[in-house]
Amino acid sequence: MKTIGVLGGLGPQATMDFEARVHRVAQRLVPRCGIAGYPPLVVWYLREPPLAVPAADAMPEAMAPANPALLDAARRLGGWADLLVIPANGVHLWQREIAAAAGRPVLGMVEAAVAEVRRRGWARVGLVEAAVRAAIADGTDGPTNPTTRGD
Repeated sequence: MKTIGVLGGLGPQATMDFEARVHRVAQRLVPRCGIAGYPPLVVWYLREPPLAVPAADAMPEAMAPANPALLDAARRLGGWADLLVIPANGVHLWQREIAAAAGRPVLGMVEAAVAEVRRRGWARVGLVEAAVRAAIADGTDGPTNPTTRGD
């Protein structure tokens, strides 16, 4: 069974909720054998903002770079886990950088949401997340998967 690295804490309740959901799904899908039926999780609770906060007199950038502490956490998780997940919305804006730092794939909620919309055959959906809007604007399925756009 693969080890899941959870880059969390950027909404601690979302991280705890994700952990609980993983365990509930495992209880339904994985044969029980004591505690061996649960997937191994390594959870990192980052306690800093995900973006590098510019100095007060700095000119704002189009998009702030990722906080080096975020990328360091991804690098450390990548040493322990087979893949990473991020149970926070906005952090997916730096998904490519996080995956590169970790040296592991990052399962993206944007790609998962787009795949589910397609699976269900929905023609119209509401958008909340900035990464989703950016993906639509540049014709991709999300932060990491470029595609040709179909209308």
